[in-house]
Amino acid sequence: MKHNVCGIERTLRFVVGIVLLLAGTFVTYETAWLAGVLLVVGVVLVATATIRFCPMSLILGINTCEGKK
Repeated sequence: MKHNVCGIERTLRFVVGIVLLLAGTFVTYETAWLAGVLLVVGVVLVATATIRFCPMSLILGINTCEGKK
């Protein structure tokens, strides 16, 4: 699997993912669906930052690792 998430994008994905995970844990019961959405999106962002690969970026042809080995 070739990396396609690097540099500032990787850092932003990780930071935003952690913020969303934290926000999802503090949502009240009345908006439990929102907590689920925040948690899922947060997990996806942290996972893609960790493994440095995003399937959606591959489909869209986006590669922020070009020119890097």
